[in-house]
Amino acid sequence: MSVKEPLLSVKQLKTVFKTRETELVAVDGIHFDIFPGEILGLIGESGSGKTVSGLSILNLISNPGCVAEGEILFKGRSLLNLSEREMREIRGREIAYIFQDPTTSLNPTKTVGWQIHHILSAKRRNGREGFRSGNEAFSLKERTQHLLADVGILSPEKVISLYPHNLSGGMLQRILIAMALGSSPDLIIADEPTTNLDVIVEAQILKLFLKLRDTVGSAILFITHDIGVIAETCDRVIVLYAGKIMERGDIDEVLNHPLHPYTVGLLQSSPRLEEEKEKLYQIKGELPSLLELPKGCRFSPRCDRALPVCAETLPPMIEVQKDHFVSCHLYV
Repeated sequence: MSVKEPLLSVKQLKTVFKTRETELVAVDGIHFDIFPGEILGLIGESGSGKTVSGLSILNLISNPGCVAEGEILFKGRSLLNLSEREMREIRGREIAYIFQDPTTSLNPTKTVGWQIHHILSAKRRNGREGFRSGNEAFSLKERTQHLLADVGILSPEKVISLYPHNLSGGMLQRILIAMALGSSPDLIIADEPTTNLDVIVEAQILKLFLKLRDTVGSAILFITHDIGVIAETCDRVIVLYAGKIMERGDIDEVLNHPLHPYTVGLLQSSPRLEEEKEKLYQIKGELPSLLELPKGCRFSPRCDRALPVCAETLPPMIEVQKDHFVSCHLYV
């Protein structure tokens, strides 16, 4: 049986931000693959390096930041070796990015309809017909309205004539998602795409991601801090902390049999319907500053199970169960 080739391979990625005095390491040697049609979750607290990881893939880290080490292969092609012109051909067409802040991601001088229409036109010129609602072939205007309807926007025929400042943050977020889905990209990097949405619209968006995966075969890197979203949508999950991967594996295995104390803490601090708790668990302490990262395990100052070696030496990433990896001295 042939081995499935990854769509995207990130190898020992290290992204840094340089100041006059020092070099801040935001992402430190992370390694993962994403396969066609897979939804991979990237979870961790704010400041853990999730967004920087996503931006690094598309070479969107601006000065004074840069990818200092590592390799990023997309369809076997090194993205780090491409020119800016070549990267523009990939961004939005083959790899779509849904940003956290929709208010800074749209052109304030153009209507919503114009911006979506413009993107769909570019995709059609490049031979990428894009996501469709059903089997009919629509005109660009009709497809624009159908995309807006798919992401839960009422009266899309009216919304297309509005400008970004006429819409709420939640509406703008849905428009960004529609723009990303419009080209049926091979890979979608979704950075907290449901943060500003109510639970009903969030459920619609998650179903839409699953539909896109199942009908078009798009792979998705789903960046979030919400374990519930990860459990509902993802095939595998990576737990990131202070720029390091703490644990990765199949979603059911990691959620049902977490290995790293940080993963355990995240699960315990998340509410569950089947459990009645007067007070949720809280991981003690806070994420370390990039200026003062621990010498050993990044999580050791907050870990209730830390060993003396944890403060001195970074633990290796080891496979405890099949395809279930953890970076923790408890398992070495």
